[in-house]
Amino acid sequence: LGEKFHLVRWDYRGTGRSDEPRDVKAYSLELSGQDLQAVITKIKTDKPNKKIITVGWSMGTPTTMTFMKNNPDIKIDGFISVVGMVHLNFTEASLNTEEIVKYSIAANDPDYKFSTIAYGLNGLSNFRTFKPSSDQYRALKLGDSIIVPPEYRKYEAKREY
Repeated sequence: LGEKFHLVRWDYRGTGRSDEPRDVKAYSLELSGQDLQAVITKIKTDKPNKKIITVGWSMGTPTTMTFMKNNPDIKIDGFISVVGMVHLNFTEASLNTEEIVKYSIAANDPDYKFSTIAYGLNGLSNFRTFKPSSDQYRALKLGDSIIVPPEYRKYEAKREY
């Protein structure tokens, strides 16, 4: 595959090897879309004949959709969404980033404590505009949270918000 394909992957702000912005306003879908635009522009400049197919996993879906909405003049050759969130429909209260961070940390508990994970998931679901969440939806989200790798949980637990 290496002869035919070239994988380019970047870390979202504050994850992996990227810098950790201190200001929570540095984390937004619009800014993630701008970051993707910078990556795609660089690839198109360095390798103008390469086809670009984006693969958006989870938040990568709305990030790619934001990029496409804001950059209709920049062509990509394909887009694959993997477990992507399309309509987040968060309430105005979700603009309280500190609350979301608190529940997100709990939902990704590094110790795999079920009650802490459930607390985080329930807290996050309260920011959604649709009510109530079905048992099936909550079970799906709990399953998503349970399969988060321990390395990621431990890394997230060390971060300072």
